[in-house]
Amino acid sequence: MELGRIRKRKACNHNRHLETVTIVDGEGNEATQSSYGFVSFFGETVRRMKANDERACITREVRKELGMEFKKVAVEETKFLTRCAPDRFAAAVGQLTDDQREVVSEMGLDNLIKLNCGRLKRKLCCWLVQRTDVARCVIEFSGRELQLSANSFAYIMGVSDGGMRLQLEGDRSDVASYLDKYNATSSGINVKTLADILQNSREANDEFKVTFMLFTLCTILCPPIGVHISSSFLYSLKDTKFISKRNWASFCYDKLIQGITRYKEDHLAYVGGCVLYLEMLFCNSIVYGGLRRDRSISPIALWNGCEIKRLIKWIEKKGGYGSIKIISVVAEMLSTLQKCSEADQCDSWFLPVLTVPHVVSGEGLLQRWVEENVTLTHKNNDLHTCERIIVPVNHGFAHWYLLVISVQEHCAEIWDPVPTSLTSNLFATEVQEILNCLDTVLNVKIRTKFGSCFAFRTFSIFQPYSLGKECEAHDYAVYIVMLMRRIRQTIQPAPEIWSSDEERLRLLLLLVQFENNAVRNKVLENASFYYIETQRDALKRDDDLAKRVRTNRMKSRKIGHGPRK
Repeated sequence: MELGRIRKRKACNHNRHLETVTIVDGEGNEATQSSYGFVSFFGETVRRMKANDERACITREVRKELGMEFKKVAVEETKFLTRCAPDRFAAAVGQLTDDQREVVSEMGLDNLIKLNCGRLKRKLCCWLVQRTDVARCVIEFSGRELQLSANSFAYIMGVSDGGMRLQLEGDRSDVASYLDKYNATSSGINVKTLADILQNSREANDEFKVTFMLFTLCTILCPPIGVHISSSFLYSLKDTKFISKRNWASFCYDKLIQGITRYKEDHLAYVGGCVLYLEMLFCNSIVYGGLRRDRSISPIALWNGCEIKRLIKWIEKKGGYGSIKIISVVAEMLSTLQKCSEADQCDSWFLPVLTVPHVVSGEGLLQRWVEENVTLTHKNNDLHTCERIIVPVNHGFAHWYLLVISVQEHCAEIWDPVPTSLTSNLFATEVQEILNCLDTVLNVKIRTKFGSCFAFRTFSIFQPYSLGKECEAHDYAVYIVMLMRRIRQTIQPAPEIWSSDEERLRLLLLLVQFENNAVRNKVLENASFYYIETQRDALKRDDDLAKRVRTNRMKSRKIGHGPRK
């Protein structure tokens, strides 16, 4: 892709689910068009016009008016736009000579030029920006918090602080030659000008260093909200030997926080700063079993476009509503089987899935969940005879774990399919909140059966790491179901060898045979309805065909073809 040609970047419209295209022309100007949204908008509008007036004629003037109306709608509804363009930066890097690459590495950008993440995932970045707490510098999602910092920015983006602050003021005559070279105006330096100069540059001199650093800042590290980058950066770049010694990580991180703050407080259309950092940080922080990461490699060089797409697809499937509903049905099934079986000596309470937002919301959701699934569902069960309380916990789209509360042994165990030191402290905090809530809701039962000395909050919390097994991310929920089933059967909970396919088949057979399976009953109901409708349609088609045959016969008799010879 040549830098001087027309380039298209997709920008998602998250409210209308339309996809707009930002076209950057040869002058660096941008105009918003649509690759699909206008087609839908035009079609719907024409259908409404035809419905009101069948003789309505769609002339060229009408098309122009519809185009102008769509542009207004698109501008009003666009909520998230950014100039951060990793694909454009990667295209420029692909045209560098070996000498230029060596010079760029000496500038401290050796990791950044290995960037291969493809286009910015705007939908994901918008989601992350909306969940960024700029006051606390964290991203909040599914009960987790990702800490934002200049050190994290340096690690993720592969740039560093050299110890020298950026100089953004000085004598204009010191940078006059660069201002003339870049045709700088009061607005700054146009990114298209920088792209054209890089396109035609084959030297690895000081002018190339300044040009490439400016292009890197306005496309990756510190994108502005317009098409011009400030000329004040030239005061920090004019002495090229000090480029690698500037505090680029701290400066660019601060600009990102300022950009998100302005975007939220001033309701801007564009977000200034390196939102790619948020995308890379998120991808690198997910407990993702599909990628064996080399921690010595900078994340900006590690994560390529294909791997990010795989992760996003995995996120959409992982921990979805379907898995939550199925495991809740399994919990109900295990409780029912335990009540019906006289052989079961262990009295365990199998509770439905508890999602992390219930725990960390602070809106009383956890207490209502406990009241509904413990106080009401198990009101006839004696807490004194209860040996274990089993709670499958869905940690957003990132993880599953099984909480096993041993009432008699005064401990709470976290059975994690993939235990790590990163998640152990986080899960322990969540479990403590659950234990505190059990004390609050079951206060009367506890005092009646155990006295005032008993308290769930005093239970010891630990994580048996021996339970951890090598399993893929899509098998986490299956592993949790297997553990729940083995608890009811009082079998050793962690088999040395297990097959996810066999567990899925066993789970399918159990669910099909379970009479109270609402999911199965709904499927059967839908199937019966579909069968009846299909049979009705088939009979109707047969009747219509028979009518057409009779009609055609009557027509041929009326016309008359004479006797056959």
